[in-house]
Amino acid sequence: PAIDLTKLCIVENAQVWVIYVDVLVLETGGNLLDHIGIAVKSALCDTRIPKVTVLQNSEEGRKGGAELEVSDDPYDSTLLVPPPGTGGGSGENQLPLCITLSRVGTRTIADASLEEEAVASAQLSVGVSPSGNPVGVQKRGTLHYPHL
Repeated sequence: PAIDLTKLCIVENAQVWVIYVDVLVLETGGNLLDHIGIAVKSALCDTRIPKVTVLQNSEEGRKGGAELEVSDDPYDSTLLVPPPGTGGGSGENQLPLCITLSRVGTRTIADASLEEEAVASAQLSVGVSPSGNPVGVQKRGTLHYPHL
């Protein structure tokens, strides 16, 4: 439910918008997964879907296809993910946030640097929805509890 997919539908069962997210990492200081998650979330919250008009009386429309007219006015669009508290319905900013914890020695740390990640014995990344529910988990490495 993170994104209201009905906003991507142009002509039911025929035409939809497709969203691709490309990430180019130029430099990292560690905690890459969390930083990419924040960047993607920011990009999706800034994505606007242009208004599309389906022209029914066109030549292609009579042949069973659909001719589309896409507005080139940047203000004639809707946000893919509405800001919180704007009454955006079911898709109201349900984008998850990724949090990674790293195990370094006997300590568990958040927002590890590149050096801390290099010596971490394990990492646990958890995607959490705004309501606090986990939506994804990834574990790397092994946890050692010598005191048990």
